[in-house]
Amino acid sequence: MPAFTFVLAQKLRDTDIVLGSCQDLRRERPDWLVCRELTLAGACCTEYADEVLVVSHRWETPTQPDVKGTQLKAIREHLLQNPSINLVWYDFWCLPQGERTDAETTEFSAALPQINLLFLGCRVLLLVDLSYISRFWTQFEAWLSLQLVTTDGLSGSAGSPRCSIRCIHNAPASFAQTLRDLWASKSAAEAKSVLSEPDVTVTNQRDKDVQLARLDALDAEILSTVSEQRLSERLDAMALDAARSQEANAALARKRISPSWPFNMLRVRSCTEENSFSSVHSDDVIAIIPREAFTSVTLWIDEKRSSAQFWRLAPTSLTQMWEAGWCVTATDAPPSEGFVVKAYMQEGVKGMHATLEDVAS
Repeated sequence: MPAFTFVLAQKLRDTDIVLGSCQDLRRERPDWLVCRELTLAGACCTEYADEVLVVSHRWETPTQPDVKGTQLKAIREHLLQNPSINLVWYDFWCLPQGERTDAETTEFSAALPQINLLFLGCRVLLLVDLSYISRFWTQFEAWLSLQLVTTDGLSGSAGSPRCSIRCIHNAPASFAQTLRDLWASKSAAEAKSVLSEPDVTVTNQRDKDVQLARLDALDAEILSTVSEQRLSERLDAMALDAARSQEANAALARKRISPSWPFNMLRVRSCTEENSFSSVHSDDVIAIIPREAFTSVTLWIDEKRSSAQFWRLAPTSLTQMWEAGWCVTATDAPPSEGFVVKAYMQEGVKGMHATLEDVAS
């Protein structure tokens, strides 16, 4: 049964300093760390998803993953918004780094083949920058975070409730949907094929070889665990919930902000058609999409629940805006509902201006 080191989430909520390596924490802040065993059966049933957060990120230099503390800031914000999380796994803090003792080398080597358990069974925060999509580890972790274990093995789920995405540094908000589109539908064999390509880079080729070899056996191990632990009933219920979510998403319309929209932002509102509104009214604004995001963002619309005056945003888009930092109200979770006005009439602007238009298929 593999054991992993975790950082106590509350310690991270209470600090804003850039932390040192696992060895530094063990020496200087041993009370911040705990060790916990995880099982494949527990991961299959997402038993750890409520209280354990695993962070997928790119190392910004060979020796320091978070040079300016941007990643720590994003992690802290996520923890403050999700108070149920008690433990955090971040490789720099939780695996021995750099020059290792013999014992630390043994610990590292034992943990490496089991990393998939963390990203398969826990809540996952993807910290996505411009280089994230080119790296092996981050892509592998993103694929795992979007997988759902079923009685037939692994199955992708674009709306995986375990996976949250924060775009950092220069990464556009559209990268979040790009990752979901790229990995949610990939089987283990398809994921291995993509990850094996030379444009998916890795610092240590052995790491890539080890994890790709694990992919060959992962589905078989999961099916064996499902049978031995009699998990079928629980997994069927989880699959039904996921299918209902995907069915709801399939009924949504994809739209983008019209190039003719004359303003430098698009407001998302909490109001319905009974409320008065104008282009400058702001009392009911819950989020603001900036002009620089107009060409990259795709909005998912629940057309059945929209009205003659408003488009109703689907939860997927509300989460996207929350993850991108566009929400203007302090919330611990994405807004429960949001609306975009279909057209405005403003003095000095001729005619009606459609704010959204269909995305060409």
